[in-house]
Amino acid sequence: MDMSRIFRVLWESKWLAVTGVIVAVLVALAAGFRVEEGSLKPRAERSFTASTQVMLSGAGIPLYQAQAADPALEGGAAPREQNLSTAAVMFAYIISGSTLHDEVTKQAGPLTNDETINAVQRTTQPSGSEEFPGRLNLPIVEIHGTAATPERAVQLAQTTTEAFHSYVLEQQESAKLAPDARVVLADIRGAAVTENDVSSVAAPLIAVGGGTFLAFIALIFILDNKRRTRTPNVRRSVGDPEPHGIDGASAGRHEVLEPASRR
Repeated sequence: MDMSRIFRVLWESKWLAVTGVIVAVLVALAAGFRVEEGSLKPRAERSFTASTQVMLSGAGIPLYQAQAADPALEGGAAPREQNLSTAAVMFAYIISGSTLHDEVTKQAGPLTNDETINAVQRTTQPSGSEEFPGRLNLPIVEIHGTAATPERAVQLAQTTTEAFHSYVLEQQESAKLAPDARVVLADIRGAAVTENDVSSVAAPLIAVGGGTFLAFIALIFILDNKRRTRTPNVRRSVGDPEPHGIDGASAGRHEVLEPASRR
């Protein structure tokens, strides 16, 4: 079928095509959205992530001090300092594991299948995202709380951060560490909420709407094919009388008038 015929068939059934467009839009909206509180809301599950950032430091290696005293120069052995970047990775594993899970659920309630808590070490600039890790190894832990609502995500992130502070302090007290030997935790950013990628919401809309419209297009060509098939059959059944010429018509009149003249 050439393009000219396709466009001609569609033009002949333009109102059915327009109806197909309208129905496709309505079906797509019904498949992708629901009416809730007088407004349209996506049927797809929305997901939000709230994140806080905790920086690690210590009394022996303060952040704002350019030089630290070397105990070896005073006749004592130099203490081995903890690599806080490595500690940030270990703390991220502790937060993401089951160590803090029970404490968080006690304070924030049980987690559903769509809710998670985890942590990562920051490897990028402040404006960067850990979805695309950088090359830095910063002594900063980013704590994430993911849930279906932004309020719940913030609650999970904040509760996990507080539980992390309490856990570290408890371990330091249990080990009876001196104050100048302890890792110091400093919250450098409160809970910031971002909505997770919802691009998949458009896929069902396109699939359902496009499928409905294609069904109408197929119906248009099926009806056109049936109409073209039925027309020759009707002509063959009733015959296709040939129009009489002038001579034939005159002969017909002579045949009718001749009996009348004989009378």
